[in-house]
Amino acid sequence: MKPIDNASVLVTGGSKGIGLAIAWDFARHGHNLILVARGRGELEQAASAIRGSTGNSVETFAMDL
Repeated sequence: MKPIDNASVLVTGGSKGIGLAIAWDFARHGHNLILVARGRGELEQAASAIRGSTGNSVETFAMDL
C-alpha cells in the first residue's frame, strides 16, 4: 500500500471497530486520512491518537453518512 502523492484515504466509521482498525492500517503505511463518524468525541480521540503515533495528517468530519 504505497501512498499516492497528495492523496488521502476516506474512512467511514473511523472512530471505533473495523473502521478505526482500517484507519490505523492505512496510517501505518504512510497515508493521510479523512475520518468520518457520528460521535465527535470518539472521532477526535481516534484522530489525535493516530496523529500522535504516525505524524500523518488526519481530518475529521462528525456526521452520519
